[in-house]
Amino acid sequence: MRTRLVIALSLLALAAPAPAQSEVAAAIKQARTECKADVAAFKQVLDQSIADAIEGMELGFEPIAEENFSVVLADDMVALLDGLQETVQAAARDHALALAAHVYAALSGLSGATLEDGVPVELGVGNGGVLDESLAVMDKALAKAYRKLDKRLDKTEALVAQHSTFTLQFSIKAPRVPAVAASPSNSDALLHEQSIDFLVSTSDLSEGNDGHLWVGGTTFDTGIDMRIEATAMMELEPAFSVVDGSFYEGRVVGHLSGLPETAYVISLTHDGSTGGLATASFNVR
Repeated sequence: MRTRLVIALSLLALAAPAPAQSEVAAAIKQARTECKADVAAFKQVLDQSIADAIEGMELGFEPIAEENFSVVLADDMVALLDGLQETVQAAARDHALALAAHVYAALSGLSGATLEDGVPVELGVGNGGVLDESLAVMDKALAKAYRKLDKRLDKTEALVAQHSTFTLQFSIKAPRVPAVAASPSNSDALLHEQSIDFLVSTSDLSEGNDGHLWVGGTTFDTGIDMRIEATAMMELEPAFSVVDGSFYEGRVVGHLSGLPETAYVISLTHDGSTGGLATASFNVR
């Protein structure tokens, strides 16, 4: 009997996970659960923001455009889209930071002895990590939501073309989820990034050289004047707009008018600098 008891206890000891393994498993479970909840919260904000923008188009913009489209109305549409981008950009930033904080909390709770062999793959940065998996789900949700928005904007473009002499064109992409990282001692994100994330153009087909172009994007260089420049694919001097840096935080929108109907290369940069911090191309038709 004694021999059997010793054998049974030995088997239990072999089956039971080592203390370090149990500690790591609990930390991974904690991080995965918290990150999953945060991603779900982000998707809720994203879906509601897209739904609100589409409702704004259907109820506020399109009924008026069907009767009397104008450049002023296009400007209102730009404000609606920029409001959407601001909301989604802030949500992506806040929830990405929260994801990194969850992984940091899980790592910082592990003992030094447990971390002697390095950070567990699931709590590290890169493939197989909870953080990267969660960010990938956010990216996938953004792509799906903005495909839905693109299809709705196609209908708006067609409506304006059908009921007026104007053309109206949109190009919009989801604000980028910021790069984040976590370690046992800290978590942080890179927020200081410039991008062009939406373009809107309109022109009256009954007139020439009357094109309007709006350029919207991200910048965290508050207090620095930003230059938005559009170079026509013609023998013309670039058109540009300088946006006062004291009036924005996180986002910048510029408006160019009197443009010939052609293709343009567009850049967003600090006023007085050369080269583009962010670039895009678009048509004014």
